[in-house]
Amino acid sequence: MAKARPGEISFASGGIGNSTHLAMELVAQRTGVRLQHVPFNGSGGSTSLMNGQTPVMMNVLAGVQPYIAGKKLIPLAVTGDKRQPALPAVPTFKELGYDVQVPGWYAIVARSGTPAGVIRKVNADINQILDDPQFQGKLAFQFLDAIKGPPSEVERYMKRDADTWGPIIRNLAISL
Repeated sequence: MAKARPGEISFASGGIGNSTHLAMELVAQRTGVRLQHVPFNGSGGSTSLMNGQTPVMMNVLAGVQPYIAGKKLIPLAVTGDKRQPALPAVPTFKELGYDVQVPGWYAIVARSGTPAGVIRKVNADINQILDDPQFQGKLAFQFLDAIKGPPSEVERYMKRDADTWGPIIRNLAISL
């Protein structure tokens, strides 16, 4: 429908430059469609979707799963290499033939100049906590997976994301 009506289909987001905005711009770019962006502050995009003002939105699963379970929203596709266990019938973009990877992650960071020994100790403690079944359960409740590793992994993720999002941000002329 979006290909047949370029620029006529709108999508909601949590605001200009928000991850929900950039993710939909990535979808548009990779699928070859032109969509109309309708930015909202914070959760206003989800409200817009729920009340029918905008027909589509990209969001993290934890933010919309209750509405999917309540049959108020219909999931169309998920990002990543595999289907989400909570939505086993929903295909990935990759299965649909589109290269849409939306990297998302959280990191615990320290101020520049923090002694290397402190960083190693904090990293070791965090990696140990990530093995705790109770903590894993809390992450799973939010549809998150723990990624253990050395601090250098954060730098790798930051570079990967800069390579993904940088061109989109520059193309959209988003500035601070």
